[in-house]
Amino acid sequence: MSKVQTMIPLAPSHPDKDAPVMMAQVFDGRGNAIGATTLARAIELESKGKGVLTSEPSDGMVLRLNYVPTPDPAEVKQNAETVKARWRRHRVAQLRKRDGDFCFYCHAIMNREEMTLEHLLPKSLKASDSALNMVLSHKLCNEQAQEFSIAEKVRMRERNLVKILRGFNSDMERQVFLRDRSLW
Repeated sequence: MSKVQTMIPLAPSHPDKDAPVMMAQVFDGRGNAIGATTLARAIELESKGKGVLTSEPSDGMVLRLNYVPTPDPAEVKQNAETVKARWRRHRVAQLRKRDGDFCFYCHAIMNREEMTLEHLLPKSLKASDSALNMVLSHKLCNEQAQEFSIAEKVRMRERNLVKILRGFNSDMERQVFLRDRSLW
């Protein structure tokens, strides 16, 4: 496909539908080719100060815009990822404040890199992303509980807690573990 289309037929609704129309290649503010426009429209945009119209021997009429009419897809994706990352950081901080740095399922201490957000009621069932429906867990624990119901997830948590408590040598150690929220 050539870079410049100098003539194309008019749309059938035009009174002189057989007459050719002069076209100008359009480049955005970054120098990327974004299409073509009629010469009349190019002149109108230049008169409004939105671009510069030039005649180039190799390309014909060229309109170089002073702006980017649509956002760059890479920037849109980057901004979306930034918003998502910011939301995730906020939610993790909120859950850490509420639940501590412990995995919901195995009760082990996690660092930030190990933490995943677990939906108690799965998103596949149209559940919300509210903090009331979320807990922090290890990735492996999260994957193991992926298709469980809420009741099964709680039973998994309780089974792991029982295993931990059986590991203590005395009732005193169990009571200290259960009472001390800094260990919980």
